[in-house]
Amino acid sequence: MGDKRLFPRYRVSSECKGKLVLAQDIKIINISMGGMLIQCSRRLNINNRYCVQILAKDGTGITPDCIVQRDFFKGTVEHKDKTLPLYEVAFQFVELSNDEKAFIKRLLTDIGQNEKT
Repeated sequence: MGDKRLFPRYRVSSECKGKLVLAQDIKIINISMGGMLIQCSRRLNINNRYCVQILAKDGTGITPDCIVQRDFFKGTVEHKDKTLPLYEVAFQFVELSNDEKAFIKRLLTDIGQNEKT
């Protein structure tokens, strides 16, 4: 059975980082033109919209609107002497502007074709 994704996903290492606006830092696991998979310590509501800041290594960034497609509890992590929950969240980008699309295309080019997941 083949992958049903509309866009190929690219695994992210240190090419970019993210932040939920008015919330916390997140870890971007993979990204495509259609959305991204992140890890965070906060449960997000499915079908809700969130603004997620995506920053490239060079300091440039975008803050697209995203809708939560899936939210999954992965376990817990230790952080600064605290035990925090760890969630994996699948976001779908909503109505990207041309500038946001260009940024993501540039980011995917930086990540490289050999990093497809």
